[in-house]
Amino acid sequence: MRYITLSEISDRVPVIETDVDFAERYIESILGRSFDPPYPNILKEAVKLVALHRACVRLAQTEDTVWLDKAKHYRELANSTIAALQTELAKNISTQKAVRS
Repeated sequence: MRYITLSEISDRVPVIETDVDFAERYIESILGRSFDPPYPNILKEAVKLVALHRACVRLAQTEDTVWLDKAKHYRELANSTIAALQTELAKNISTQKAVRS
C-alpha cells in the first residue's frame, strides 16, 4: 500500500523513490502490518520524515556532512511523529475493545 508519493514531499532534500519505499516498509514494520490507518495525516507525515532522514543519510555518504545534521533533525521529528501515531492507534484499539465489551 502506498501511503505517500514522491511528489508529496516538498522539502529541499532530494528524496528519491527508494527513500520513500524504505520509509513505507519501515513504518509498516513498526506498526506490524499494512492497513488503512485511522490517522492518515500522521502516517503520511511519519513516512515523509523517515524518507527525508533516509535521503539525508544517503547524501551524507557522498556529499557534505551538513546532511548528517539534517538527518539527525529529521530522525528526531520522525521518532516523535511515530510515537504520536502509536499513541493514537493504541487509543483507537482501546476504544474499539471498550465498544465491543
